[in-house]
Amino acid sequence: MIEINTSKEVQKHGFFPDQKEKILECFECGGKSIDGLMTVGPNTSDKKSIRHAFITLRKTKEWIESETNTKIKHLSMGMSGDYELAVEEGSTMIRVGSFLYGPRN
Repeated sequence: MIEINTSKEVQKHGFFPDQKEKILECFECGGKSIDGLMTVGPNTSDKKSIRHAFITLRKTKEWIESETNTKIKHLSMGMSGDYELAVEEGSTMIRVGSFLYGPRN
């Protein structure tokens, strides 16, 4: 997975969506299998902002596929609090640890 920082929050890692040339370099490295992209939505309760982050990842996937003629299998986005929005925007993997183990300390 390649992490894309769709919310552009400084505390998060990954490429920013506009770092297109750097993202493409990952697909030019031999011997690596890239199965998908991942993101964590912004730390907010604003559903519009969260959805925008997920749309950005989906559009980034579509752009990479068109540029590299590669099929990306997975979009990993969505956590316990926002997985429904993520699935609506094309997520194939969600992280629901809080649902399973309860909130963090």
